[in-house]
Amino acid sequence: LIRVTLRRWNLDAESMGLYFRVNIPAKKWMGSCLCGPVFYTGTQCKMRGLRRGINEQFELGMAGWHQMSFALAQANRVLEAPTSTPAMEAVAWQHIQQTFLRLWRGHARIDEIKARLGVVATAAANRRLVGQAKREATIVAKEEAKKQRIWRALHKLLSPDARKAQHRSEPGKT
Repeated sequence: LIRVTLRRWNLDAESMGLYFRVNIPAKKWMGSCLCGPVFYTGTQCKMRGLRRGINEQFELGMAGWHQMSFALAQANRVLEAPTSTPAMEAVAWQHIQQTFLRLWRGHARIDEIKARLGVVATAAANRRLVGQAKREATIVAKEEAKKQRIWRALHKLLSPDARKAQHRSEPGKT
């Protein structure tokens, strides 16, 4: 949409001074957004001493945004699938991380970003496991409560007092 709009008005990213940062909502996966690097255009690249060409930074940012959006959409489908397993979720999260780190490739802070992402990923995985354990415990507790209700109902039906009351309520039978 951005490229189309720029072309439609005979503009380019540099003439408008566009720059942007790829922020991907990943709350389900890690409790916060994944924030990519800032992508600058021509004059801003020169002012900051960046190596990239005039529109190359902008194009890299656009491509990174598309890749992250696609990776996140795929991962969310895995997360929301009723047949999703922790192993499938781990693979999906790994794909998000790899795509995110590709955005940062060549950046001076890449090692710091990798380390932080690893810490956040571990904490998020632990939260997901705790959440899954709670959901499973809730299911087990509900099933147990259901069994207890069934046993109580059967006990009432089979108790001697209940049989006598039923017999008395059917006057034609002896």
